[in-house]
Amino acid sequence: MLMFSFSGGPQIQAVKEARLYGLADSTVDRLDTVMSDGSVEPLRMTPNAVAGTPYRAFAARVSPGALKAGVSPVAVVAYDASGAELARQETGLPSEGQ
Repeated sequence: MLMFSFSGGPQIQAVKEARLYGLADSTVDRLDTVMSDGSVEPLRMTPNAVAGTPYRAFAARVSPGALKAGVSPVAVVAYDASGAELARQETGLPSEGQ
């Protein structure tokens, strides 16, 4: 589950702040944020459990400098321990020029 919030817009350069946060299944070994310029940034996960069910929580703030430059997170990708892609979720935030 991925939540994405931002303030400002609608052009990416007008977005003042943006955050990604959520929960990942315990089978997720790695999460990456795919940026609109093609770069990839890892998301740090913290293991936890609720009522004995394991999960991993994550939260990250998008760099204000990236937003000013028109670079936005376009997707979060989950991978298992072998490196296989498990899921991809789009953020819905437009990239520069959209």
